[in-house]
Amino acid sequence: MLRDGVAPNVYTYNILVRALCARGRLEEAFAVVGDMRGAGCAPNAVTYNTLVTAFCRAGEVDGAERMISSMRDGNVKPNLVTFNSMVNGLCKARRMDGARKVFDEMVREGLAPDVVSYNTLLSGYCKVGYLHEALAVFSEMTQKGLLPDVVTFTSLIHAMCKAGNLERAVALVVQMRERGLRMNEVAFTALIDGFCKKGFLDDALLAVEEMKNCGIQPSVVCYNSLINGYCKLRRMDIARELVCEMEAKGVKPDVVTYSTILSGYCKVGDMDSAFQLNQQMLKKRVLPDAITYSSLIRGLCEEKRLNDACELFEKMLQLGLQPDEFTYTTLIDGHCKEGNVEEALSLHDEMIRKGVLPDVVTYSVLINGLSKSAHAETSKALIDLNWKEGNVDAVVDVLCGMARDGLLPSLG
Repeated sequence: MLRDGVAPNVYTYNILVRALCARGRLEEAFAVVGDMRGAGCAPNAVTYNTLVTAFCRAGEVDGAERMISSMRDGNVKPNLVTFNSMVNGLCKARRMDGARKVFDEMVREGLAPDVVSYNTLLSGYCKVGYLHEALAVFSEMTQKGLLPDVVTFTSLIHAMCKAGNLERAVALVVQMRERGLRMNEVAFTALIDGFCKKGFLDDALLAVEEMKNCGIQPSVVCYNSLINGYCKLRRMDIARELVCEMEAKGVKPDVVTYSTILSGYCKVGDMDSAFQLNQQMLKKRVLPDAITYSSLIRGLCEEKRLNDACELFEKMLQLGLQPDEFTYTTLIDGHCKEGNVEEALSLHDEMIRKGVLPDVVTYSVLINGLSKSAHAETSKALIDLNWKEGNVDAVVDVLCGMARDGLLPSLG
């Protein structure tokens, strides 16, 4: 264009900025703003909003703040789109104090937050578990005369179910219906998962039927919740039937499906079925994950098949899967029960080297194992360490157990 003597206008430049942002070339896109100014073409709100949104989507919130500073320097006033993008970026970064600050700044600058503004902030609070703040935002938006929509209620229902507050979740469903709003798949699935985790399978099934009546077919996430519920009730037969139903309806079981059932088999002591299912998932090209292996290792340890558990642990490492504190604690416990205290300590050191922090259970298991062996001094050192780190529950539990067994060491 420039070679032909045609000067680009702001719309042309905005297309270029948008294209560069879409390709992730954010700094190049920002450099276009300098080119625009040099060419005597003033960037407008659309230019800057494109950049702010792109930086936020890329998780570069500080970069987005830099765009807003540049925007103000160019005498372009941030608008509702600018602030909504910024609030969204901060919420995704879990920087809720910053998100609320920007939200309040928007109001101070004379802009009226819309439903999108409130939903974004409310959803952010829900995702980090700040339910009191989320409900306060909900109350604030209704007081301002804004009508909560499906997104608003879905965020709250999901958060309440996740927190185990089913009573409040159901009350929100009732309130949602009173407003003439229909639940979507996310809301139904959250409610079903909440019922399943509490063991209310009859309520979960009623919700599934209602979901189907609304023309929404259960997804793999929904089926996984039901399967988990039945596994918790040790109804492995129904859990397997649900897998057959999934496949019949064209819903492909995933690694969570198989790992959940496999874990259920391990908990009921049916290791043969657990390993058969492990082979079945491999045949269907569903690769086991760390949770799958952790469940199998725990099942083997509970059956006192420590050598098999160690072999599986090595296989897990060879596959590049990272064991978590649950896996390490299971093996440490297994070695302690077999009297292999040196091996248990070695695993403790290994988990720390790999950045997996021992928890209260890990130390409780280790101290118990040490106290019942000839490692009284090491046991005392671990008790002292836990006391200093504030793991009081672990120390008290262990000392009580040791006292019962007549193994209480001198801590003086």
